[in-house]
Amino acid sequence: MSLSRLATTENIPAAATATSAVATASFASDLKLPTIINDYQPIWTPCFTKNYGDLRLAIRSYSIDGKPYYLAVDPYTFQTTCAPMTNFSHRRKAEQGPGYYTHEEIEATPYVQALNRYTREPYILQNHGATHAEVPVDGVFWTIDMCPSVKPFEKDFFQALASYSFTEVTPIAVCMTGAWLIEHEKEFHELTEQARNKKLAITWANHSFSHVYYTNLEFEMNFLLSERTNLSEEILGVERELIKRNETPSVFARAPGLVTNKTVIEAYNRHGLIPLGSNAWLAKDEKPENGSFILVHGNSNEPAGIKKAMEILKSRQFRFFSLPEAFAKTAETKKDAGKKEVSATIEGGTQKTITPS
Repeated sequence: MSLSRLATTENIPAAATATSAVATASFASDLKLPTIINDYQPIWTPCFTKNYGDLRLAIRSYSIDGKPYYLAVDPYTFQTTCAPMTNFSHRRKAEQGPGYYTHEEIEATPYVQALNRYTREPYILQNHGATHAEVPVDGVFWTIDMCPSVKPFEKDFFQALASYSFTEVTPIAVCMTGAWLIEHEKEFHELTEQARNKKLAITWANHSFSHVYYTNLEFEMNFLLSERTNLSEEILGVERELIKRNETPSVFARAPGLVTNKTVIEAYNRHGLIPLGSNAWLAKDEKPENGSFILVHGNSNEPAGIKKAMEILKSRQFRFFSLPEAFAKTAETKKDAGKKEVSATIEGGTQKTITPS
């Protein structure tokens, strides 16, 4: 079983690590939020790790206790990092010259290539974005939607994932909404404990903050397409809630109901998010195959999907991969005087009829 850990911390000072440990312990006992996030906003800033000079793209900036932080992505592995801004340099180390980068260098990275590929035309109403791995893999990718729900989460399902292997951590992508997270603090904590105990490796995908859904409106006027939707806040709000709880947002987003239009997709592009669809929504009786992004709901709103998911786990017919591995392996990279070139393929979207959960 192969995986890439998405949520990592680069060069966090020892004092900050100790503070986080104390905050986490407090959160475990009384579920108080450990961190206050200020000035959280989208940016697009190429930078480099100070220790090794590796390229990163800072896609968010914020502050904690007056100290500036970045949410940065490794554009070759698609891994994200929350770290103090002082851990990065805005010019690369160079024996001669100022250490500038070029626009072409940034655009040629696998992450930016994928971002542009999946946010371009045609803009389709349903299931726009990546639906499966870009290269052949002998396994599948779990993408688990956590829409707002008054029901408890699918504890047995998550436990089955966590105990799938005695020797290896199980990689999953959880498409989180801010509303579910805030209303299910204890259950969210149970998920993060499984990750800290190295049972689950969780990629936190963006599923919007509130996941608005009107039962009497057509999709063209619903979900994120609602006329009063604040798209930026829907995107940034759930990320803030994750960072407050010492979790790291990823560069992946799944629109509520898988419903998008040009405006939503362009917003994802501006915020550096790769939209996710699915070619294996289990409750719709879609059959997974190698490379599939399996869609199942972990909020107890779709028992038919969970039943099929448990059957898949019991059959042990697939290996499981982390979401970045669906993209990062598509690029053949090489270093040449600090520059990297990428070749990638282009995939068009497909449309299918779906209903929300």
